[in-house]
Amino acid sequence: MKFYFQIFLFLFPAILFAEAPPVTLEKGKELYELGFNLDIYEDKTGKLTINDVVKPELLSKFKTSKKKVPNFGFTSSHYWARVKIKNPSKVKGDWFLSFNYVLQDHVSFYKKENGAWVSEDMGDEKKFFDRKIKVRPFVFQINNDEEQVYFVKINGGLCQINLTLVSQKQMLSKEGEANQIYGIFFGIIISMVLYNVFILFSTKSYSYFFYVTYVFFYGLFLAGYQGFTQKYLFFNYPWFSNYGLSFVMGISELFLTLFTISYLNIGAKNKKLFLLFKISVFGGVVVILSSLINPYAVNVKLFFLNAAIISFLAYGTAIYKWVKGYRPARYFFLAFSFMIIGSMLTNFAMANIIPNLAAFRQAVIIGTALQLIFLSMGLADRFNLIQEEAKKLQENYAEELEKEVQRQTEEVRKQTKEAVNAKLRAEASEREVASLINNMRQSVFCIDETHIISPPVSNFSDQIFGESIEKMVIYDTLYRSMDRKSEVFSKIYTALGIVFNADDLQWEMMKDLLPSRIILKSGDESEEKILKVGYTPLWTEDGLLEKLMFVIEDITELEALEKQMKDQQEEISKKGSILQELAANKREELQNFFESVNKLSNDSINIWKEIRTAHYKGNYLRDKMEVFLRNLHTIKGNARIYGFSVISQKTHESETNVISFKEDSFGQRETSDFDNYLSELYTLRGQINEYFLLAKDIFGVESEDDSKFKNEIHELMKDLEYWIGR
Repeated sequence: MKFYFQIFLFLFPAILFAEAPPVTLEKGKELYELGFNLDIYEDKTGKLTINDVVKPELLSKFKTSKKKVPNFGFTSSHYWARVKIKNPSKVKGDWFLSFNYVLQDHVSFYKKENGAWVSEDMGDEKKFFDRKIKVRPFVFQINNDEEQVYFVKINGGLCQINLTLVSQKQMLSKEGEANQIYGIFFGIIISMVLYNVFILFSTKSYSYFFYVTYVFFYGLFLAGYQGFTQKYLFFNYPWFSNYGLSFVMGISELFLTLFTISYLNIGAKNKKLFLLFKISVFGGVVVILSSLINPYAVNVKLFFLNAAIISFLAYGTAIYKWVKGYRPARYFFLAFSFMIIGSMLTNFAMANIIPNLAAFRQAVIIGTALQLIFLSMGLADRFNLIQEEAKKLQENYAEELEKEVQRQTEEVRKQTKEAVNAKLRAEASEREVASLINNMRQSVFCIDETHIISPPVSNFSDQIFGESIEKMVIYDTLYRSMDRKSEVFSKIYTALGIVFNADDLQWEMMKDLLPSRIILKSGDESEEKILKVGYTPLWTEDGLLEKLMFVIEDITELEALEKQMKDQQEEISKKGSILQELAANKREELQNFFESVNKLSNDSINIWKEIRTAHYKGNYLRDKMEVFLRNLHTIKGNARIYGFSVISQKTHESETNVISFKEDSFGQRETSDFDNYLSELYTLRGQINEYFLLAKDIFGVESEDDSKFKNEIHELMKDLEYWIGR
């Protein structure tokens, strides 16, 4: 017994003052997670300095970390972390301590140089441009040529130590991967915002306004939470990382609630639900106001409390509305289901409950993207539902109108003594119908077997046709811009000549010959309108077609808007593809590429100008042509190496054209042929410039002499205007 007691007394100091194992650099390994290699001390006073904590009496109070990412919650304490790094294998290269929680208020790194402790202070309360290494995490370069102890101090807001040791290559690789993944995600958000903004201007719908505002601020919140706004938008405004982030969270919450109320039609018929949503609206306003007064620790708790309320309400209401037969509710349900499933998969992967695969780690991003897409689809379906209900109302109106006419006619036949009164009732009914259709933004009228437009005719008809069409022949109004000898006109003439005084079978056989889309030109043919035409047959009591009602809408602006939206989407998609291609390369590589390709493209344009004015000089011309082709081939090769598909394709086309140009009676070409190809070279130069401007704005790529480059671009544009003018 005495022997064991002596052993315990011998080992007790070692157990009491045990340190976390040091990190040992190994060749071929680029990343080390340091959670279990940390010794941590809590400074409740917040007054200790590095010279205080390295004293033996305090060093003995450090406790070994038991977690991969130690998390201390919202606290006013300061936390010190100590890590020892060894390099017995003499691993070369630049190595960095990377603090990966980008919303930490204050982070200080300490290392010993020349016998004294030196520090570097960072944190989201400092300007991004003040950082030595401009990446999203807080990074600190270490001395990997010797064994050394490093200290990290954190405080402010939510305190957690997500610390890794990473090589420069791995750090840049992870940053590039994050830029690529989140670039696609934020590209989707921007696309959803722009797409629905155009629809908002067209429909003037509150639902689209609430959705666009929610998506914009929710995307801004996610960008701030991941550190992208600090890097790319608010690099000189640390306020956004704390109070501003709370402000954006509150706005996104507020407009999500308003969008849910509008989208799911929660109003007077759902008084209890509407009251609960009002409480959530009030909660969003409270978060917004609190962000201007209270610290982030208070605001984030208010945000998550209100987020839990709106999530429960929105999800439950969507299920309730779906069960009640409200069709758009299914999109809302699916949208939030994808977001919840994505969040759960990401949390489970981070907790190692499921395999920690990249797909699971990014599941919350995928789920959120699907949420935004399905909500946008739901808005479109909701708009279609409104259109369908309007169409049903229109059909019911036509049926009611026909029944009313039949009833009035029957009354006249049966009650001759009341003929005067029946006539007055019919006229009153006609005035009511005319008043109704005159307030429609459609041209509504009828024709009979004479093919003459009979009253009532809606007032909007004058605006569409530019004149009064009452008592005019249908062929001189709606179909006036058609070629009378065309097959389409022949089909219309045939159909209208057969359907009147015929039964519904004849109508079903002939109705497809009547076009639903017509282009109508003005009298001087300087302007044209695109019309959507609907045909509604009006039947007699015997089931014979007596009149044909036309309902005409001017969809010129709608089709133009759809085309504009399509062009905008293609432009966004193109820029997204270019950004992905740029993100696959390092900034230094992009710098080298554009310096080379700018010089080659400028030289090519100058050579071609010289060839154009000297194409009769024999061998000299051939030599210049070979240099010109080598330049194009080099541009194409470099573009393929860097993965710039559009530049590569455009250069290949230019190269093919000039080879054909050279081989096909080159010396006898006209000056205009040379000018046409010069225009093609300027197009290639413009494509290169599109890549360069994106690389400059997003990745900070610059030319050797930026002002000189701008002057050259100005001169090139003047030349382009000159040659186009010729």
